[in-house]
Amino acid sequence: MLKLHEVVFVSGESGYGGTEADAYMVTEAPDTSLYNLLHPNRDALGHDHVQWFLSRLLRGLHGMHSAQVYHLDLSVFSVVIFQNCDLRIINIAWELQIPGLSTTDPKPFKCWYKAPELLFDASGWHTTPEGRAAADIWALGCIFAEMLSGRVLFEGRDFYDQLACIVNVLGSPSQEDIEVLANGKGREFLASIQPTGPVSLRSHLPDVADDALDLLEAMLDYHPMRRITPFAALQHPYLEGASEMDLPLGLPAELFDTSFAVEAVTRAPNSVAEGLWAMLREEGVQVDSSFWVT
Repeated sequence: MLKLHEVVFVSGESGYGGTEADAYMVTEAPDTSLYNLLHPNRDALGHDHVQWFLSRLLRGLHGMHSAQVYHLDLSVFSVVIFQNCDLRIINIAWELQIPGLSTTDPKPFKCWYKAPELLFDASGWHTTPEGRAAADIWALGCIFAEMLSGRVLFEGRDFYDQLACIVNVLGSPSQEDIEVLANGKGREFLASIQPTGPVSLRSHLPDVADDALDLLEAMLDYHPMRRITPFAALQHPYLEGASEMDLPLGLPAELFDTSFAVEAVTRAPNSVAEGLWAMLREEGVQVDSSFWVT
């Protein structure tokens, strides 16, 4: 989340029917995104950087999940970085967490970091805290692999092709996993995919250290409930020395208040942004130095 300094209204006719044309949120300014850091400058991203960024992202997810906030759209595009190597997780997908809003997104890259059970909306996993947390861990596993190799691990063109990419790297899921991952035609599709020859993460990431590969495999488990948690991942040997800062334990004193998003949906059922705009116009906004936005 980015620190919010000010909200500036610009006069004019708004696309939402108001008297202000735009509301600009003035936040702290990051220097780049994780995507821009990874792909043009892969040779400059060393082992220490991968450990540092992964430990910071895991700490961020641990804090979010402890407050019962889930990202559900985590990717290299939603991580921004400062020159001192601090980072922020942005663009939390509130729309995916609030009943009544569409979860359809036509952008192909949105598939690349989606957990397999979300591709078919299987068994309602995305409606449970445990399922949402597991989906975030899968996405972070995909980011971890991208930091290690400099390329997208599962680069599907659509939902079905995304599943095929996953199976080609991880192998066929067991029948037990298929029952969890998909319903109806999704199960038939998964059962029909046959990888050519033995497959493993090692064959796709030949130069990765054993402890890094072990942690990655724990994050990219087919079964949501077998995936490692952020807290457990921070204790993994791969991150020894990179997680020396005090780790918050248990639930925070106060859970994150998401009522603003619910209220936004009641005002504009098809768009959280439109609902927030209405709230800004009708109620005004007061910003202090402790306010953060996603």
